[in-house]
Amino acid sequence: MTPTLLGLEGALIEFEAKFNQKPEFPDEAFRAATKIFFSALGEKMFELQQDEKMSQKDCLKMAENCGNELRKLIKTFTNIDSHNFHNQNK
Repeated sequence: MTPTLLGLEGALIEFEAKFNQKPEFPDEAFRAATKIFFSALGEKMFELQQDEKMSQKDCLKMAENCGNELRKLIKTFTNIDSHNFHNQNK
């Protein structure tokens, strides 16, 4: 996945520099970007949990808190409820 993500990052940087405008992310593109971020965040969180030798109970609680905080962040700054990302009738 890394080469694909780096290519996408480069394309976004190039687009913003060349056109000096926002990329115009519709809801489905925002959903995809959120999925990518949450997958990367989850992997790094898992690595931290392993390094800290956390109990399964603490790992589950941390993951739940992470998801809740990300949902809250998205709702606060976009008024989008991530629980509705895949609902056709938002």
